[in-house]
Amino acid sequence: MENQYNKNNIGLFFLGLTLALGMIFGSYFISSALLKIKLNNGTITVKGCAEKKITSDFVKWECVLNIPQNNLKDAYAKLESDRERLVAYLQNAGIRKEDIHFTPVSMSTIYKLNEQGLQTNTVEGYILSQDFSMGSQEVTKISKIASEITELLQEDVHVISFRPQYYYLNLDALKISMLGEAAKDAKNRAEKLANNSGSKVGILRSAQQGVFQITPAYSNSCSDYGECDTTSIDKTIKAIVTMEYNIE
Repeated sequence: MENQYNKNNIGLFFLGLTLALGMIFGSYFISSALLKIKLNNGTITVKGCAEKKITSDFVKWECVLNIPQNNLKDAYAKLESDRERLVAYLQNAGIRKEDIHFTPVSMSTIYKLNEQGLQTNTVEGYILSQDFSMGSQEVTKISKIASEITELLQEDVHVISFRPQYYYLNLDALKISMLGEAAKDAKNRAEKLANNSGSKVGILRSAQQGVFQITPAYSNSCSDYGECDTTSIDKTIKAIVTMEYNIE
């Protein structure tokens, strides 16, 4: 019985060894086949990236004067008064009057509601609105004014300030420069990958520009369609290119 038991163990050992060797050699031949397929293709496709931090050099800012009154005469008088005080405030802050652009006045009619909350034909009052905007390269100054202008509310000036929008004026030229940097990065990546496999990078077969990602500084935000942030002064711009090379 003991001899039979030992024979069974020896048989199981050789069976396991055979299976293990089969798996090793099988993996080798499969890997070799995959490698040949890649080499036979004769090309390599890589992505290149360029990233740069930029500071906005232009700001656009908009506000609105919103005047509710029971009659039009009082509404226009209040609007004119608020506009004069607004302009005076901006001039004292260092903004030239000619740089402030006002839109035409718009009017909305307020109708009285009945007990069921439905609108009637009885006029209850009016709302006059007038937008103003400005664009400037004095980014820091305008940002400060935009954050402080609601102080006028304490003086009964009905002003609503919108969030400033920040831009980089030389963006088109910067994009072209960054595409060149991204292309160099792609070439370097291709050469490293090719060298590791004992090959050399040949001629460029195709190049494709990806979308630009312009995001707030230190943001991880990303979109398939690209992003163009206007909410922050400090931004990060990223360029991506995809390039295909021959492998020699």
